[in-house]
Amino acid sequence: MTRMSLSLRMWMRLSREQRGIGRAAVIAAVFTLGALAPVGCGLEDEAGTAPDETGTVEQAATSDFIPYPWSSGQTYLVTQGNGGVYASGASCVTGGDHVGLGQYAWDWGMPTGTVVRASKGGTVKLTQFLGTGDACYNGCGSTCPYSGGVDCTNRGNYVVIAHGDGTTQALYLHLSRVDVAAGQAVAAGQHIGLSGNSGWSTGPHLHFMNSNAGASYYSQSVASSFNGTVPACRSSSTSSNTGGTSQTSNASVGISVRSFLMPGQIERASMTASNTGTSTWAGGGSGSLYRLGAPAGNGLSFSGFPQCGGYYNGLADSRVYTCSAVGPGGSYTYQLDARAPTSGTAATLKAQMIQDSVGYFGNSPSASVRLGQAYCGTAVTQCILDARPDLLPFYQSNGWSTACNNRDNIVNNWCGIDPTSCNNLKSGTCAAFNSGCRCSGGTHLGGAAIDPNGTFCGYKVCGSDHRVYECQAGWVSSTATCN
Repeated sequence: MTRMSLSLRMWMRLSREQRGIGRAAVIAAVFTLGALAPVGCGLEDEAGTAPDETGTVEQAATSDFIPYPWSSGQTYLVTQGNGGVYASGASCVTGGDHVGLGQYAWDWGMPTGTVVRASKGGTVKLTQFLGTGDACYNGCGSTCPYSGGVDCTNRGNYVVIAHGDGTTQALYLHLSRVDVAAGQAVAAGQHIGLSGNSGWSTGPHLHFMNSNAGASYYSQSVASSFNGTVPACRSSSTSSNTGGTSQTSNASVGISVRSFLMPGQIERASMTASNTGTSTWAGGGSGSLYRLGAPAGNGLSFSGFPQCGGYYNGLADSRVYTCSAVGPGGSYTYQLDARAPTSGTAATLKAQMIQDSVGYFGNSPSASVRLGQAYCGTAVTQCILDARPDLLPFYQSNGWSTACNNRDNIVNNWCGIDPTSCNNLKSGTCAAFNSGCRCSGGTHLGGAAIDPNGTFCGYKVCGSDHRVYECQAGWVSSTATCN
């Protein structure tokens, strides 16, 4: 939320009759006098108005939550604690929006897409997800509470879980995705969604608070703690949340992918998952919640799904669907097209089985992929030099320049000296790069045509930074573009 000066906050606490003005004037005053907190959220209730901050806070018995609401081992910083104490640079100051109904709320700054887990079990009471196309999906930044003319008050995506004690409920707010439904039973530690920046928000974070049970998603908060600790502003919180207790699946996954790729190249990868648990993984494509996922640390885009589909929402939010059921003791081989990054010297392909709305399970294998460079020899030259790291030092010690513009000459010279080893590489490890030009013509992203020197025979060069992409069938046309 917009951070207000003390005088403005006192003015807002007057009754509407005393102010004699409507909501538009309140918003105008906020715009005039406020300053943006680095990460904040607006006070909001289901009626679409700012809740009354003048009432006495009715304190219920303190509730203790054992795990923080994210995955075990992850640490995040409190950007605003109880009572509106928020982080301002290296200090903490008062005047934030955790007052009134939100007196006992916390904000933790965390990247969009972080898995959010239930800190206490119960039943999903309320959810809201307005879609990725909503005007407030990415917050409202410096124009809060508006984004593109849309009022972001009450437009944050959220999950409310009613606890088994019947008196309290927990709010998980500003999500980028909601993975549970109203009426669903959830266990402590269960995956319920992904963090985000939706609604009245000035930066990616998770807003959490424990409240008295009520009809609204934003009910009166009550004093709470985590394993006996009340996190303070700018303190670091490390979770021990290991996932829902209902998980009865386990898996062993293996990855097969080429170890050298050109920047932006699309490579068909296969991953075989063995069901070592007691649950059957349902099939049926998108209808099954058992999927192969891309956990944190994955560095290749899941760009194609040749079996029965999948989706890509980011490096750590991708899924390959399970086409047919896999019983305990069975296995299934997933195939996907993985796109290498367009810069850097190496990347990691990482995967893990996931039961969406519950969590990841089983091992999380990874495969390191080395990357070539733009304008540093043909793709087959770079593949040979990757397979034979001894060649460049040898030629350099004999007075040859090893600059990028001379590497084709080095490989051609070596192939003349040792044709058997050269041909073995060209027909084996580097065979995929030893074909003729497969694309011609075309207008490409950034207006750059195919490299006129044929550096990337079989690859499109996109943009002024010469990023390259493997050709696909539809790109042969003169009007084709890089995707």
